[in-house]
Parts: sequence; C-alpha cells; structure tokens
Amino acid sequence: MIKFIGTDLDGTLLNSYSKISTQNAQAIRDAVNSGIDFAICSGRTLHSVNKFFEKDLKIDGYRVVLNGAVVVGPKEEKIIDQPMDPTVIAEILKRAEFSNFKVVLDGLNDIYVYDPNHSWTTYF
Repeated sequence: MIKFIGTDLDGTLLNSYSKISTQNAQAIRDAVNSGIDFAICSGRTLHSVNKFFEKDLKIDGYRVVLNGAVVVGPKEEKIIDQPMDPTVIAEILKRAEFSNFKVVLDGLNDIYVYDPNHSWTTYF
C-alpha cells in the first residue's frame, strides 16, 4: 500500500511550460483524497512551492524546500528549519566580495542578493 508520494518540480512534475498538467493534478488530488500523504520536494523557496499547492493542486501537503533546509507540514507547521550558520554566510559574502562574485541566498521568508556591480538602491 502506498502511504507517501514525494516529487520534485522542475524536470519532474512540471511540464515544458512550468505547469502541473491537469491529469497529474487530478491524480495527486485523488491520491491525497484516498489517504496518501503528498510532498513537493524542491530547491525552490517556500513561497514558490506554495503557489503550486494553492493554484494548481488545491490540497494540503508537505513542502520540502530550499533543498531540504526547511520542511513544512500540511497544516503549515514547521517540521524542520535549518538555517545556515551566520559565520558561514559571513565567510561566503567575504569571499564573494574579494572575488567580485554575485551571491543569492534564499531564506525562508527572504532572498538576499549581493552584486558588487549593481546599485540596488535604484529599486528601494
């Protein structure tokens, strides 16, 4: 008996238009309605994954996001929240600045961007 289904989004559940097909959405709803737990497991942010649950699937399910750093249950409860160590983040940013690299760090509720060649004050 199947108890749990977990899937990635990009290159797996999503079609070439980055959408969940009607057939797949219905199959997932049928599985959940029969008592099977469902999860989207992705490197994407929680906000990005939530859109698929709300817009396409219209079900409650698990969200394994940010490559497993955060797991949220079907009732929006945080099961795992493993942020990066601030000293590691500081070292990444220090090396990026030294090497003139761009850095994007995704957090649970925020996205941090470091781009030494761009003035972000233009947008804020």
